[in-house]
Amino acid sequence: MSVNGLHVATRLLRLSLRPDGRLAKSPLLAATVRAALLADLAEHGALTGGATGLELDTTPTGFEPADRLLAGVAAQPDQTLEWWVRRGPNSIRDVVAELLGAGLWIREDGRSRFWDTEPAGVRADAARLRSVLEGAVADTPSTAVLAVLLGVTGTDALAGGQHPTDANLAACGSARWLMGDLVDYLLARRRLLAAAADDARVSLFMNSIP
Repeated sequence: MSVNGLHVATRLLRLSLRPDGRLAKSPLLAATVRAALLADLAEHGALTGGATGLELDTTPTGFEPADRLLAGVAAQPDQTLEWWVRRGPNSIRDVVAELLGAGLWIREDGRSRFWDTEPAGVRADAARLRSVLEGAVADTPSTAVLAVLLGVTGTDALAGGQHPTDANLAACGSARWLMGDLVDYLLARRRLLAAAADDARVSLFMNSIP
């Protein structure tokens, strides 16, 4: 658990909600939410790294999105962390359902638009994360984990593309062992997506030349 009793994945998705009530249109969002859930599991002690691979405690954590991912990992123990970040369950849907069930979000009728019922808390969390990304010490391991992930991927309000500092990684507590792999994968995906976007812009420009 983290600030105000919220999990890393929950905080991340709340910070990713745009002012128009829609989730940020980031191709990295789904992978980042899964990465956050893996970190939540590590913080809980349900997921640890051993000499022979991932080690699990399959006792339910009580956080349904994380428990669904944990059950998937238990059913396919030979898969790597990267595989789960890339191809795991639809964790955005699961975390949205959790937020709606907890009353932290409400859905606009008939649309994929949501409104946070505690916007002041989200603004405070955004300020907290911005401060950590600018060099402040994280107040909890969960905040450090969230700063590491959002430092890489960003949101509409927080710039991304940052490699985490050693101090921030060290502050991730029991999730520290997996953060390096998560960061490497997300940074690599970000670079690939940026290169693809650049290629598309060049192609569009060339096709516009008479």
